[in-house]
Amino acid sequence: MFNEANGQMERVIRKRKRKSVNQLEELALAFDTDPHWSKETLFQIATKTSLTEAQVYKWGWDQKRKKYGVAEAERMR
Repeated sequence: MFNEANGQMERVIRKRKRKSVNQLEELALAFDTDPHWSKETLFQIATKTSLTEAQVYKWGWDQKRKKYGVAEAERMR
């Protein structure tokens, strides 16, 4: 973020916001149904959970790494 008072860029620190129980349940249900999400599936999950597509993608990616390991998750990309 740009600070006009001193003319320099400053780092913005945001507080972490955790996903609600309902959001986690919806994400887990979708992942258990099919862990290979298309762009359309990502959009549908994001709409249902009120999360961004990036947040949904990242959650799915993290779950793949947990469940299948790093090497297998890379292949599943």
